[in-house]
Amino acid sequence: MRLLAEHSGSLDLHPTYTYLLCCSLFRDTCRVVRDQESIVGFVTGLRKPRSPEVLFVWQVGVLESARGQGLGKTLILDLIKDSKLPLPQYIEATVAPENSPSLKLFQSIAKELKCEFSQSSGFEAHHFGSENHSPEHLIRVGPIKHLVPTTFS
Repeated sequence: MRLLAEHSGSLDLHPTYTYLLCCSLFRDTCRVVRDQESIVGFVTGLRKPRSPEVLFVWQVGVLESARGQGLGKTLILDLIKDSKLPLPQYIEATVAPENSPSLKLFQSIAKELKCEFSQSSGFEAHHFGSENHSPEHLIRVGPIKHLVPTTFS
């Protein structure tokens, strides 16, 4: 996952330990897709501790050669339909305003789920301290009222 994030050119890169924690502590809200050789896509998320009806999507990564096929969307929809967990009422994420692929991804999910897509302030650039980081808007999809079939297997 870290290597895919590193080679994506657009994802924030976190220590390997962070990805290991996601896959162990939050394995019910994370997905990885592999081909015969390597990971081609992943999504990391968690249920918000104070708002368990919200699935917070932390990071979505898709190998460049696998982009444009709806893999990120399929991974997120698979998390929603996972019968081990209650259906979330909302999906949230933070997205930089210039990250149009991520914005389009969540807008597409809202359209498929027939629910609202909204943006509000999240983290401003100054919240990141000395890092040169763009602001991150909080996006929200929901309320989710029904499941949709997916092609993920």
